[in-house]
Formats: sequence, C-alpha cells, structure tokens
Amino acid sequence: MRPCAVRPTSSKSGRKNKTKGRTVANPSEFGLACLEAKDSPLNIQEFFQSYVRVQAWRFADEKIVADGWIFARALDKDELLQFAKEGIFAGHVSWSEGKAVVLVSTRELDDGYTRVEVSARLQGFGQNLDRFAPARDSWDLESTGLLEKTLIEALEDHVKSLHAAPPS
Repeated sequence: MRPCAVRPTSSKSGRKNKTKGRTVANPSEFGLACLEAKDSPLNIQEFFQSYVRVQAWRFADEKIVADGWIFARALDKDELLQFAKEGIFAGHVSWSEGKAVVLVSTRELDDGYTRVEVSARLQGFGQNLDRFAPARDSWDLESTGLLEKTLIEALEDHVKSLHAAPPS
C-alpha cells in the first residue's frame, strides 16, 4: 500500500515548485481520497461491497461499472452534518436528512497495484428557514472528505491485515 502517485496529464496540470523544480500535484487531479493498494481491482471492489454491507448502512441505487462501484447512502441529520459542509446554508436551512452518492473507482496499474479513488457528492434535505425564499427541499453540499477518508482507512486496515505476519 502506498499513497497515490502524481499522474502526469499535461504540461499545465501541475505547478512548478520554484525552489526544487518538481511538479506539484493539482488537488483537482485526485478524488477526495486516494490510495494505491497491491491487490486486484475486483478484490478491492468486493472488499468495499462487503464493508458497506457489514456497516449496515442504508444504501440503495447500487451500480457496478467497469472500473468502479457507485452507491447512494442515506444519511440521518447528524451524519449529514458530519460529512457535509453547510457553507452558505448554515443557519438558513433546518436539515432533516441527506444522501451521499459515493463513487469508488479502481484502475489497475502496471506494477501490480490498483489505484483506488473514493469521492462523494452530498445532498441535504430540509426546510428553508427563509419563508420568502423559493420553495425547495434539497441542496447540493460540499463534502468534508470524512466519508471518503473512512472508506480509504477501512481499505488500509484490510490490506494491512492481509499482509500481517502470523503470530509465532
């Protein structure tokens, strides 16, 4: 297991570090959470599917695609406030619940590693406290990165347990 390597995409994708001359990754190149694990993409996908089921998360709209897995996770109010940044809506919306659409993408690398990127889009549901504002019951929110980090850390623990030395 290792951190994600910088992917060269074009001459404009990174900025030069003036003191050392190295290219620095552009944050937009990566998912919110990224890890390269020495395992097959299929095994990693199966791990995540099993992990989500074991957590007993309320999830739906599951879709398996060639290079990943997409699922929607229902969030109660507290989870929504933990995983989403309220931003400009803080104090203006009374949140009731939310939904996270999570994308786990995997890409096999040449050296036996698989690049795993986890990203999430969040939506909050509630009531606008401004009674003169246009009626709506859902808002797109920015992720705090905590949900994505939780999934990557679970994969890290899983990979470490596979490679742990047996007790003597």
